[in-house]
Amino acid sequence: MNFYIENELKLTKDITKLNSRFPGEELISSLEDTLNLFYKKELYLKHGSKVKPIFYQRIKKNMNLNGIPSEIRVQLGLIVYYAHQRVFPTKKGLYAKPKDIDFDELQNSALDIGTPLAILHKSLDDR
Repeated sequence: MNFYIENELKLTKDITKLNSRFPGEELISSLEDTLNLFYKKELYLKHGSKVKPIFYQRIKKNMNLNGIPSEIRVQLGLIVYYAHQRVFPTKKGLYAKPKDIDFDELQNSALDIGTPLAILHKSLDDR
């Protein structure tokens, strides 16, 4: 399953195989591609209204893409408390149907205590 997630879906990377440097342009491209995928979908906020472009503009600003250097020094870390893994830096949820809040499209997964991870960048709000 891990092989499939890493190699076919391209949702994760094996951090033991990462170099100590990561190309900034690759990260920027990946983040912009993901943002564009969501922008093209018809999604709704918790109260049922359709997501407006300003939502994505705020997300993009907080993604701090201009703060990504051409070469990133990869930092390794461990999760120290149960954490939500969000697609974008926001606590707001996006939903496929109005007022159907059973599945937040931005909730990618959750990370348990002790999960290793590579840190490449942080949001503008530092959260």
